[in-house]
Amino acid sequence: MGSNKLPPGPPGLPILGNLFDIPPVEPWHVFYKWARQYGVNSGEVVYLQVLGRPVVLLNSVQACNDLFEGRHAIYSDRPHFPLMDLMGSGWDIPMMTYGQKWRTLRRIFSTKYSVASSLVSFYDEHRRSSVVFLQHVLNSPNEWANHIRLRQGQTIMGATYGIPIESRQDPLIRTADEYMGAVSLALSPAMWLVNPLWMTIPGVRQWRRSAEELRTKPFMMAKEAFNKGIGRPSYVTSFLQEGHVDEQAICDTAAVAYGAGYETSVISADVFFLAMVLYPDVRNRAQEELDRVVGNDRLPDFTDRDRLPYISAIMKEVLRWHPPAPTGVPHLLQEDDVYNGFYLPKGTVVMGNVWGLLHNPEMYPEPERFMPERFIRDGAFDCSANDPSRFTFGFGRRVCPGRVFSEDSIWLLAARFLSVFDISPADPKALPEVSFTGGAAPRVKPFECIIRPRSTAAAELVEVSARA
Repeated sequence: MGSNKLPPGPPGLPILGNLFDIPPVEPWHVFYKWARQYGVNSGEVVYLQVLGRPVVLLNSVQACNDLFEGRHAIYSDRPHFPLMDLMGSGWDIPMMTYGQKWRTLRRIFSTKYSVASSLVSFYDEHRRSSVVFLQHVLNSPNEWANHIRLRQGQTIMGATYGIPIESRQDPLIRTADEYMGAVSLALSPAMWLVNPLWMTIPGVRQWRRSAEELRTKPFMMAKEAFNKGIGRPSYVTSFLQEGHVDEQAICDTAAVAYGAGYETSVISADVFFLAMVLYPDVRNRAQEELDRVVGNDRLPDFTDRDRLPYISAIMKEVLRWHPPAPTGVPHLLQEDDVYNGFYLPKGTVVMGNVWGLLHNPEMYPEPERFMPERFIRDGAFDCSANDPSRFTFGFGRRVCPGRVFSEDSIWLLAARFLSVFDISPADPKALPEVSFTGGAAPRVKPFECIIRPRSTAAAELVEVSARA
């Protein structure tokens, strides 16, 4: 193709290549360092090799746009994820190979989760679950992390299936936790760069059961309620009413919302709480805006969104500061290609380093700081030049179609929580660290904090809202 020169990258060992250079926890920091060390003259394109498998890291907006967008026809496939096969997850749309089946299922999903009129129809689920969340935090603030999981599960299950969830211990919530934990492991570099089929992996049978339960159980519950005439409005019931979409397609696309939507929203909510503990000035400014615009006699709502620019900026900064999938989901190059004079062979695994893009100091000054002000221009919310959602939710044809639903969830959580609660570190002399678990969708490591109602009136507002 006119060049056989590979992009620069860290030297590797014979046969093993860079196998031991990729850490199992927070690898995005290493990827970012490699971009600065090796990618200066290649457009921040870095080449690795693991057991003979070529891997390319894209660390610039330009490279991601040029390849994932400009050459999407050959950069939109997925590599093989052996552990996903072991779990029987061939139906999971984000991991599916690029082709007609993927296009069809994604189009079905997008008609409800990417269309403005459909997203508005989900607002009541966001509202209901947020009020329950506030009441639970009021009654047992030390359990806030569990309350987040319940709230996000209620939102997703209500919007997708019309199924009410009352407890964090609900089997449907446990199933989502188990399955998405397994997916996070399956998508981590160690699991797809080193084929684990020869390994004995504890828990695979349970993960397979969880995958099948996540795929079918809530769908059958929603279908049964619909057939009895008692189904609540939801993604599934709307398709069953319309009657023009194959039931298996409804089942599979709903499961994607259930699994992936639950996990990413939990991670972002945890990140929001961590940021509020570490940055009291941000919390104070947000509360000043809420008090001035909304007042103290009601909870903020989506109808207030245009008048709460700083809350919108917090939502975007949560997605930038720590994206739910910091290294992204890898793509697969389907043909030999040349970029910036460097040869990229067919079969190369191509990764957009999401965390690195969102911590580029040229686009985001002081990137380690949680600084919502970066999305405020002349007193108004404006992310037109630096919207992190362009990268947080994937690239090119593989961008997540549920991204606006996720943003709505974070926005209402931030607005309503800060309107009625104060949050501070459990020990002001020992602040929690910004650190995360392993996997492709790492969660914030557990930390303690103090949560109190902002006033007696705020506590009463929570109680009144919960009874309404």
